[in-house]
Amino acid sequence: MTLLLPLAVLLPALVIGAILLLHALRGHSRRVRVPALFLWTDLPPAASGLDRLRRPPFSLLLALQLLAAAALGLALMRPGRLLGHQPRQVALVLDASASMQAGDVANTRFAAARAEALRRLDRLDGSDRVILVRAGTTATLLAEGSPRAVRPALLAARPGSGTAALGDALALAETAIAVKPGRPGSVVVLTDGAFEPLAPVGALAAPVTFVPVAGAGGGNQAIASVAVKAQPSGQGREAYVELINSAAEPVRAPVEVLDAASGQPVAERQVALPARGSAGLVVALPDWLSRLAVRLGAGDSLALDDQAEAGAPGGSPRDVLLVSATPDALRRALEAIPTVRLRVVSPRGFDAAADSTDLTVLDGVLPDRLPPGPLLLVDPPAGNPLLAPAASAAPLTTIDQTSPLLQGVDVAALELDTSPGLAVPAWARAVVSSGQAGLLLDGRLDGRAIVVLAFDPAQDGRDKSLAFPLLISNAVSELLAGEEMAIAPGQPVTLPAPASGRALLIRPDGSREPLSASRSASGSALTITGTDQVGRYRLVDAADPSRVLGGFAVNLLDPVESDIQPRASLAPLAANLTAVHVKPVVAEWWWALAALGLVLLGLEWLVFARRA
Repeated sequence: MTLLLPLAVLLPALVIGAILLLHALRGHSRRVRVPALFLWTDLPPAASGLDRLRRPPFSLLLALQLLAAAALGLALMRPGRLLGHQPRQVALVLDASASMQAGDVANTRFAAARAEALRRLDRLDGSDRVILVRAGTTATLLAEGSPRAVRPALLAARPGSGTAALGDALALAETAIAVKPGRPGSVVVLTDGAFEPLAPVGALAAPVTFVPVAGAGGGNQAIASVAVKAQPSGQGREAYVELINSAAEPVRAPVEVLDAASGQPVAERQVALPARGSAGLVVALPDWLSRLAVRLGAGDSLALDDQAEAGAPGGSPRDVLLVSATPDALRRALEAIPTVRLRVVSPRGFDAAADSTDLTVLDGVLPDRLPPGPLLLVDPPAGNPLLAPAASAAPLTTIDQTSPLLQGVDVAALELDTSPGLAVPAWARAVVSSGQAGLLLDGRLDGRAIVVLAFDPAQDGRDKSLAFPLLISNAVSELLAGEEMAIAPGQPVTLPAPASGRALLIRPDGSREPLSASRSASGSALTITGTDQVGRYRLVDAADPSRVLGGFAVNLLDPVESDIQPRASLAPLAANLTAVHVKPVVAEWWWALAALGLVLLGLEWLVFARRA
C-alpha cells in the first residue's frame, strides 16, 4: 500500500486530538429523575468536568466520532495500491542522418541502431504502445501500435543523406505520447550524436534517453565546399575546394576534378590534411567546362561526403542572337556579359529556321515558328499565339527570391507595377507577378528553356537601373547553364513544368518517380521533395524519356555530419531538454474511506439524537 499525500495525516491527528480533549473536559453525566429541584438551590456548587481534566470515559458516541475522523483523514491521505505491470508508451526515435551511414561498425551505424531498437521491442509487453519516429531531413511517424505491429516498419526503415531533424522528431514523439496521458511514457533516441545541441523545446511529456550508436570513429575525410570564381587576372575561372579531416591523425587524400557531363578528368591532386583540420585546393578550369564534379578517393568510413558537383558559370564565349527593332537597351546589357558573343539582326532579317545560335533573344517580336534552343522573350507583342495579356494587374504579390533569375536583383528598382503583365501559360511559372499577371516568367516548352520579361525595358528608364543588366545576366546564365543547380539533401526543388504537365524524375540510384505539374496563379510547376539521395537527379519528359527537361545535383557538404568521431557524452547536446515528473499508476481507495466516514457520521448523529 502507498499514500499519495502522507502529510495529510496531520489533519486527522488534530481532529482526533480535539475530540478526545472535548470528551475529557466535558466528563460523563448521568440522568436521574427527581420530584423537585428547589431544595438544592442553597447547596454549594459541586466540581464539574469542565474544572478538571480527566480520562474521557468510553462511549458509543466517542467511538463513532473517532472512527469517522480516522476514515475521513485516511481518505485525505489518498491511500492506494501500486499496480503491477501497466501498459507503457515507448517512443523510439531513429537518427536517419547522413553520418548514420558510416561503416565503422558492422554494416552501418543505422543498422546497429535498428538492431538495438529491435532488442528493445523484444523486451516490451504485448499491451505496450510503441511509437516509431524517423528523424531524417524531416521528422516522420513511421508506425505506432503494439511491438509486433511496429516491427515491419522498423525493419523497412532506411537512413537518409542529410541532417537529422531531431528537434521535430522529439516534438512528434512527445505529442504522440501526450495523446494518452494515463500511461507512463518514455522517449529513446538512437543516435551517433553528430548534430548540433538541441534548442529548448519546453517541458516534455516523457523523459528522453539518448542511446549512443557509434563505432571506433574510423578516419573520415570530406568535401566541405565547392565554389567557382573568376581568376584575379580576370582571364579565366578557378574552382575552390575545401576538404576536412575528422580523423585524429594527418592523411594525404587523392582528389580528382572532372567534367560532370562527360567524366573527362580536369585535374588530379594529392592534398595533405592535418589531424582534425582542413585544407584548400585551387584548380584552374578550362573554358569549355560548364559543370564540374569533385571526387575524393580517401576510401574512408563515410562515402556520402566524398563527392560533389557544382555549376561553372562563364567559360568559353557563347553565341547570342538579339532580334530587335530598337536593340540599344538590350545590346548594352548583353555586351556587358564577358562570355556573350552578340549578333544583332532586325525582325525583318530574322529567319528562325536559318539562324542557329546558343541563345535567341526576341525583343518585341514573336514569330509563329520559334527558333530552336533556349529563348529570352522581352516585351512580347500583343496578339501572339504563345502569350496572352493578363485580364488585370495589381500590386506585386509574388516575388520568388529563391529563383536564380533574381539573385542580387532589386525588384523594386525595376518599377514593374506599371506593367500590364501576361497571363501565365500552363508551361511556365511566375517568378514575379502582380495579381494574376505574370511580369517575369520561366518555363519549358517543347524541351526548350524560356524566360519571359513581360515589360518594355526602355519604358520609364528601366534599362538605366542597375537591376536591369543584372537581371539580363542572370537570365542568360540560367538559359545557357543546363544542369547546374546544386542543393542540400532534403531541400525541395521547384522547376517549370513541360507543356504536357507530366515528367519523370530519375534519382541517383536509378529509381524513377512520375511527377505531375501543380497549377496555381503563378503558373504550372513541378515540385520535387524526395531529394534525400546524394548525386545527380535528371528530369525527363514522361512521354519521351529521351528528352531531358533539366536536372540538379544533391551534395552533402556538411562538416557536422562528416565529423563521425564518437562523442564522449551526448548530455551537452540534450542539455535543454527537461521532462515533467511521471507519477506512478495507483489504484486509489480514498472514495471508499470517504463513504465509510460519512456513514459513521450519520450513525453518530442518530445515536446523539436518540439520547437527546
